[in-house]
Amino acid sequence: MAKKINVGVVGTSWIVDQFTRGAFLNGDYVLTGVAGSSKEKAVAFFDKLKDEGECADNPTLGVFDDLVNDERIDTVYIGTPNTLHFAQTMACLEKGKNVIVEKPCFAKLEQFDAAVKKAKEKGVYLFEAIRSLYDENFTVVENRVKQMKELTGAELLFCAYSSKYNRFLQGEKIPAFSLDSEGGAIQDFGPYVFYTALSWFGDPKKSQYFSRKLSSGVDGKGLIVLTYDDFDVLIRISKFEESLQDSEIYGDGHTIVVHTISLLNSVKDFDNTKPKSMSFHAEDTEPENTQLAQPRTNENPLQDEINFFAREILGTTNHKIHCTKSYDEITALSRKVVALSEKLRGEAGIVFPS
Repeated sequence: MAKKINVGVVGTSWIVDQFTRGAFLNGDYVLTGVAGSSKEKAVAFFDKLKDEGECADNPTLGVFDDLVNDERIDTVYIGTPNTLHFAQTMACLEKGKNVIVEKPCFAKLEQFDAAVKKAKEKGVYLFEAIRSLYDENFTVVENRVKQMKELTGAELLFCAYSSKYNRFLQGEKIPAFSLDSEGGAIQDFGPYVFYTALSWFGDPKKSQYFSRKLSSGVDGKGLIVLTYDDFDVLIRISKFEESLQDSEIYGDGHTIVVHTISLLNSVKDFDNTKPKSMSFHAEDTEPENTQLAQPRTNENPLQDEINFFAREILGTTNHKIHCTKSYDEITALSRKVVALSEKLRGEAGIVFPS
């Protein structure tokens, strides 16, 4: 019988639900434990999903300490609030378990380095769950950018009106908008735009963050400027504005248009060097374009990363892997993302009590 991953999940939120369903769909994972804020929540989560895929006999259903001490579990997915990520990751690594920690993995570079060091000591894997990095369209765009002879700039956007923002305005303490909970726009959206920028364009020479703080002290929105030798990348993020614009990359007289930077639903390459007709109708003046990547077809948006994690842990897979980066390359990239996030938050005066 082929070896499988005995996975335990920590948390019972929608993102943990989505990960678990993706693990079932992959087929290489066996749900062996669930940890919730209470045993009752863990049991309810398991009962909801137990018929969706392969589960272990007598799974551990309880709180975090119950799960981390189950020797059957070799891999743990952590989908808890940001402030719990580091302590829970270190506890799992200490027990010799692979860890997949939801983004943002850690707030501080020293935490990231400590976790990577512990993972190496124990001979296990440590991943930050950042779904877009593993998507087929991510690699398509990265390869197209590297083909450009003259890259002249880019604009990346992740502006989404939070469903909890109105409650925040009414005085409710919302973790996503709280310093105590390590919230804010960079924490929430930064991983998506930073993994994208650093992968597609490389390391910037300079970085600046012009943030707009909320009354709670976190950044509600901001403009990030990444400066390179011959071009700039402008990044707009916001948790209280909804942008209807796409992200764009400019070079060689082309405009590459990416719809939804976190999901990369579609990618088009517009050739602006060809003659355009003079017309008052927008559809007549739009430059010729090529569909670089097809719309997503995955049932689960986390599927590509889940398949990648299984391939790395088991050393083999029956699924197509789209990300061409090695584990070490991804770890180095993750370190740069954490470092950039911490730097920009610090320069903007955003300090977490923890």
